[in-house]
Amino acid sequence: MESNSKKTATKRVNFKKEFKSIDEALTRIPEVLKEDNKVFELNDGNKTIKVRWEGSLQEGEAIPLSESDNKLISEDMSKMKKLMGYKSEDTIGTPTAKNRVDETTQFKSLLSNVKSAGKENEKE
Repeated sequence: MESNSKKTATKRVNFKKEFKSIDEALTRIPEVLKEDNKVFELNDGNKTIKVRWEGSLQEGEAIPLSESDNKLISEDMSKMKKLMGYKSEDTIGTPTAKNRVDETTQFKSLLSNVKSAGKENEKE
């Protein structure tokens, strides 16, 4: 059974000037969108902020629901791509069996030092 409720597309307001903060973006909301429970997006070309207006035109307030920043997303993606392509062999060479045993022995030694230091702190 189909419901009679209408689905409205989310209104997107585009700005030419980049937002310095979310608070600044919320002060730039057009009065046309200031209706109770109206959901819309503010976009400056880089940041997109999804907002819900609660209350009347004069006494209402904007509630930010979500935010995305394309510059940060692309920076994070490039960092992830770099990490996914990381090969330890390129920086430290291929470890031999002796190197692996030495590393394990050194790790166990450091771990026992930490455990004994923890026990001494508990006694004090």
